[in-house]
Amino acid sequence: MGGPSGHSLGASTGKSININLFDTNGSLVVGENYNINVVSAAGFMLNSSTVTASTAIDSSASGLGVGALNIANVSVTGNAVYAASVTGWSLAIDNSGGYLELSITSAVPEPEQIMLMCAGCCWRAGRAPSAGAIQRKNIPGR
Repeated sequence: MGGPSGHSLGASTGKSININLFDTNGSLVVGENYNINVVSAAGFMLNSSTVTASTAIDSSASGLGVGALNIANVSVTGNAVYAASVTGWSLAIDNSGGYLELSITSAVPEPEQIMLMCAGCCWRAGRAPSAGAIQRKNIPGR
């Protein structure tokens, strides 16, 4: 990755690796995290320097796009729901030193509203609520 003078990757050159996960059948599931072996090789170099096992290359803690070091740019095509759920990614050499590994973190979105209903459990003035009625209690300060 990268190379001799003028071909380096990162913020100083504005050059990066583009990694696009093409998922047209929806196999990436929202809320699931994935480790994907992008490249297998006997050794890796970054900007003319050897990169050893367990070395981080680049990452993002704010979803898809260009990483903090501008070395990689990660995207997902064909699965907009999963793409919107990605909260971060990291690109690193795995523990064995044989794979360039992309790890993606996805979060399940929070529901916008939760409706709570009381059915037959609230008694007021000794009477049961009518069928289908939602009882409101006066809460001080509300």
